[in-house]
Amino acid sequence: GEYDLYSRNTSYPRILWEMKTIQLGDQADEKRQVRKAISQLLYYDFKLGDTGIHPLVACFEYEISPFLQSFLSSCGIHCCWKSGSRLIFSDGLEAPTCLLNR
Repeated sequence: GEYDLYSRNTSYPRILWEMKTIQLGDQADEKRQVRKAISQLLYYDFKLGDTGIHPLVACFEYEISPFLQSFLSSCGIHCCWKSGSRLIFSDGLEAPTCLLNR
């Protein structure tokens, strides 16, 4: 549908995820995809209401630059990437407990 992933659980009434694919080694594409993730997540959050109180997560298939991780954090967006079968979250924002690998 309209969202990449929209989930609910007992800890949070809403978690919005935006998944982005980046061309490996293409720094311009990395910046472009991060900008797209931010704009889409903030739009979804605004459109659904209760803006700014639900976790927003930008997810990539590999770790993005520390600068862009920090930029996402400054926008209140969690950053994660795939490592094997696990999701790794950047240090910018503490990942909500419901999203941590156990």
